[in-house]
Amino acid sequence: MPATRVEQMACGDCGRPVDLYGGQSAVGGLRYWASYQCEHCGGRREMDGIGMPPESFRRAFLQEQGTWGLEVRAPGALALQALKLLRETLGLSLAEVGVLKARMPGVVREGTRVEMEWLKQLLGAKGVTSSVVPVAGTPV
Repeated sequence: MPATRVEQMACGDCGRPVDLYGGQSAVGGLRYWASYQCEHCGGRREMDGIGMPPESFRRAFLQEQGTWGLEVRAPGALALQALKLLRETLGLSLAEVGVLKARMPGVVREGTRVEMEWLKQLLGAKGVTSSVVPVAGTPV
């Protein structure tokens, strides 16, 4: 995925404003990264993280790339397995899992495209078929 302008912040070296760019990847788990290079002093920073990115990153990714959904069409025992995996992975309460169950079959979760691809990979490893679909208004 291309880099997305996440936010403006102060350069760690000279304190002048810099644009922080970031991205996400679902290779080897859900990961995110961000970096900047100051045009004033040449200072650079890079950072990486595992799991869900900070909310400011997610907002920027969603604004630029649109919202994507995880569509699950699993019957019976596979549906229960999907719900169990989503609960464990996302730290959901039983009430939140009930909401997901009520959405099945269909789009059970929304987020960035990379986040939905990551969840699709996890479900696929358990034999659950799912797909990543654009939510209304998201350019394809």
